[in-house]
Amino acid sequence: MLTIVPWIIWWRLVDKKRVAEILLYGTLIAILAILLDNIGTDLIWWGYPTKLFQMFPPLVPADITVVPC
Repeated sequence: MLTIVPWIIWWRLVDKKRVAEILLYGTLIAILAILLDNIGTDLIWWGYPTKLFQMFPPLVPADITVVPC
């Protein structure tokens, strides 16, 4: 639910003439959020008590969906 609603709101509010530029910028922000999240967990600046997969930080879905919106 939290991953779908922001995209629906975004789609209604976005300037349809500049969708490609906005999506590229959002992709850059998502990649930066994932990178900073990985750096923070590797340097033990913060941690997550439970992980579904040991190789991926648990906030990857949030980094990909909520942060760019």
